[in-house]
Amino acid sequence: MTRVALLSHRGGNIGHEFMAAGFESIVRQAFGGAVEISHYEQHRPFSIYPEGHVLRGVDRIPYGRLRWLKRLLGSRTACRMFWGQASRIDVRVAIACGGPNIVSGVSRSVEMRLMFHHLNGVFHRQGIPVIDAAVGACFPIERVPERIEDEDDVAFYLRLFELCARSTVRDRLAQKLWRQMGREAALIPCAAMVSGRELQRLGGAPRSEYVLINFQERGANEDWGQNVDTSKWLSTVVALVDRLRKRHAVLFVCHDDRELALVDRHFPGLVARVPRTLGEYAKVAMGAKAVLASRVHATIPMAGAGIPGVHIGTDTRLGTVEEIGLPAVYVKNATTDLLEAKLEELIRRRDDEIYRLLAVREQAALSYVQIIQETAERRT
Repeated sequence: MTRVALLSHRGGNIGHEFMAAGFESIVRQAFGGAVEISHYEQHRPFSIYPEGHVLRGVDRIPYGRLRWLKRLLGSRTACRMFWGQASRIDVRVAIACGGPNIVSGVSRSVEMRLMFHHLNGVFHRQGIPVIDAAVGACFPIERVPERIEDEDDVAFYLRLFELCARSTVRDRLAQKLWRQMGREAALIPCAAMVSGRELQRLGGAPRSEYVLINFQERGANEDWGQNVDTSKWLSTVVALVDRLRKRHAVLFVCHDDRELALVDRHFPGLVARVPRTLGEYAKVAMGAKAVLASRVHATIPMAGAGIPGVHIGTDTRLGTVEEIGLPAVYVKNATTDLLEAKLEELIRRRDDEIYRLLAVREQAALSYVQIIQETAERRT
C-alpha cells in the first residue's frame, strides 16, 4: 500500500474542490488501486500536530488576527523547534496542491508563511519529499513584473524551495519568475483540469443544452486597483446574453451565494445554479455547449471535461487558461462582439475542442504522474 498526503484547501466555494479532486485522480493513476490518500487542510497548518498540542488552538484564530503570534510561529527558529513534535507521518510523498501563490508581498502574509514553511516543513523534517505542484502567478494585468524585486519575497521563496523536493507551475510567468530565483519548475497545465474526469463520471455524457455563464461583478474576484468599470462589464454581459438567447439557452453557474444574488438582481428570469457538491456541479457542467467564466476553477475543470470556454480575468491567472489553448480576455478588453465571436467559434468547433482538451488533460496527468512517481522514490 502506497500512502500519499495531499495538502490542499477544501470547503468554502465549490471551486476549491477541483484542485484536490484532480490530484486524487492523478495519484490513483500513479499508484493504482493500492494507494491511500490523506488530506491535510492548508488553512489549518497546525492540524499536523497531535490532539491537545498547544499549537492546535492557533488554527482557530481568525484570518488576519494575532499576526504577531503567527509571524513568530512561522520563523525559522519556531519551525525547527516545533517540527519534531509532530506525530510520525507514514506517507511516501506529500503534494502541496498549488494555487496562485506567486504574488507581490508574499513575505508579509503570515498565513502563507505558516502554510508553506511550517506545514511543508514538517514533512521535510521527517524525510518525506514534498512536491509544490501547480503553482501559478497572480499579478494585475497592468502591473506584470519582469522579476521579483522585493528581497523579502525572494527570501520567502528560497526558503520554500529548501523544503520542497520538486516544483511545478501552471503558467509561463510563474516559470520565468522562479527560474530567475534558481528554481527550475516543470510547466504543466493546472491539475484542476484532471478533475474533469470526475465531472464526466458524475455528470454523465455531454448534453450540449446551453451556454453556461459564471458572472462576477468585476470580471474576477479582485480588480487589483485597476479601476474596472463594473457598469460597463455588466452592460457587456447583458447585451451578450440577449444575443446568445436568440440561438442558445443560457444558464448561470454560481460559486457562492453572492454570485447568485448578482444574477438574480441583473438577470431576472434566467436560471442560475449554485452547486454545493462535485456531483451537483457535474450535472450542470455536462449540459454546457461552452462556458464564459471569470473563475479559473470554473473554466479549467470544465475544459478537463471537454467543455470549451472563454475566460475573463483581471490578473495573470489568464495565463493558466492560455496554457491549455483557450481564449483568455482581460475584462477591460472584453466587448460583446468579441465574446460572442469567441463563444460561437468554440461552439462551432466543439467536437474538435472536446478531443483536443481531453488530450491536453491526459498529457497533463501523465506529466504529473511521472513527477510524483520519481519523487516518491526519494523517500528516505
